[in-house]
Amino acid sequence: MRGRPRPERPGRGLRSRGTFPCHNTPHSPALRDRRASPRRGIPPSPVTTRRAPLHIATGERPGCRIRTTPPLPLSHHAAEPCTSRQASGCRAPTPGSPVATRRTPLNFATGERHRTPGARAAEGSFTPHTIAGHGRPRRRHPRSPAIDHQPAPASRASARTTIGRLVHISRPVLWINTIGTGVLGMWLTGALLDPAAIPLLIWLTLPFNLLIYGVNDIFDQDTDALNPRKGSIEGARIEPREVRLIVWAVAITNVPFLLWFVIAYPPAAVGLILLYTLVFVFYSAPPLRFKQRPFLDSLSNAAYGLPLLIVPVALDAPPLWPAVIGLLAWSVAKHAYDAVQDIDEDREAGIRTTAVLLGPRGTAVWSGCWWLVSTALFALVSVPVAALNLAIAGVLVVWMLLRPTPATGRRLYPVSIAFPYVAGSLASGLQLAKMFFEVYG
Repeated sequence: MRGRPRPERPGRGLRSRGTFPCHNTPHSPALRDRRASPRRGIPPSPVTTRRAPLHIATGERPGCRIRTTPPLPLSHHAAEPCTSRQASGCRAPTPGSPVATRRTPLNFATGERHRTPGARAAEGSFTPHTIAGHGRPRRRHPRSPAIDHQPAPASRASARTTIGRLVHISRPVLWINTIGTGVLGMWLTGALLDPAAIPLLIWLTLPFNLLIYGVNDIFDQDTDALNPRKGSIEGARIEPREVRLIVWAVAITNVPFLLWFVIAYPPAAVGLILLYTLVFVFYSAPPLRFKQRPFLDSLSNAAYGLPLLIVPVALDAPPLWPAVIGLLAWSVAKHAYDAVQDIDEDREAGIRTTAVLLGPRGTAVWSGCWWLVSTALFALVSVPVAALNLAIAGVLVVWMLLRPTPATGRRLYPVSIAFPYVAGSLASGLQLAKMFFEVYG
């Protein structure tokens, strides 16, 4: 009689021998037997079970037993129904049939049983669980995480966001027009790195570019709202609430440098620096607002070439005048050409620029003439640089003449951005090579 399962007495054997149905729920025969005890005058249900072997890997006893007795009313203790990963002998319930449940696997690493999604979502609170073989719930304390990652303070995150926003407004992709020109001007004096020029070169990065484009964005909010280029690396689209932040940032980052220049540099250099600053401020700011004055808007942007003059004067070195004048002419041409892509937005906002007045074809001719002047002047300093300048400018002008539309200006704008990088790299490389051979040749 060894192989025959021994019947258990209902209402007692299930608890005494630890034999479990699929899950310890209020619907299980064990709990039903406990409720239907002789002490309450209710006859026990005829449920006969046998001990199933324990699966060591999962911690559960295989096999679900379908209850044949009517289910008791549901309580707050939720049972997990059999899923597609059911043990053998378990079948999915049908509408109106008793619910079959199974014991969830035990995780030996944590000592917990698998929790339902609802229980996982409630982590951090006490979750009731049913004690095996009994209907009383127990309270489980939430597991503490191994490492408590504290979030960064809000003030630090806000500061990083503010600095990133100011850098975006300063248009780093266009810094080459200021810092690149200043470094080349220092190299043209014959010095690889002059300590006296370091404050000036630092000023030509974030501080001065924030002044140029921050002031421009403040007074061009109407046109920038219509411009699809804004909001990218080509320029920020600011909000009215940011105006005060920009004004303070421009003052804080520029005033200390200007005071230092007054103390450290010769009066001629200080005058050029002030001219350089005021031209870009009043390009956008009233009452002068050069941007709305045809031809004057383009001519005022010749100031982009001034660092090639300011740095040598600040270092008490003679400037290379053909290069300086050539870069001034080059800057006039490039500003007018880049404004072609904004013709529609400027016209809609009522702003008359050189590009709006001349149109795409006329602007191409205007820019082409200035690029020819710059090529002739660059040839007096470096023929390779002049040849490269003529080649890139020729492509831009001819392409615009063949397809004279603002859309062509937008398509060619990446080439226009790359123009100073390519030409400046060639000019800088030739100058560094010249300096090397003068020292070691």
